Amino acid sequence: NEAKLELVRMNIIKQQGGMFGPNKNISEWCIPQNEGKSPKTRDKTSLKLGDCYPSKQGDTKDTITKEKRKDYSSENSHV
Repeated sequence: NEAKLELVRMNIIKQQGGMFGPNKNISEWCIPQNEGKSPKTRDKTSLKLGDCYPSKQGDTKDTITKEKRKDYSSENSHV
């Protein structure tokens, strides 16, 4: 598979014989810092891959503290 071989060349995944696995040492990754044209605006933009971290948008779970639990249980104890 061409995509898998490209990831091996970039040292993101490692190949040993017929087996593939992730390279957990991120400092060894060779991610090219491409500069190209944006397909939508056709402006020259820098496509800096690897410079950003994913947002925590998916982790929106509320944390219920002990105080909040105590308040909730005291409100419902009158029932």
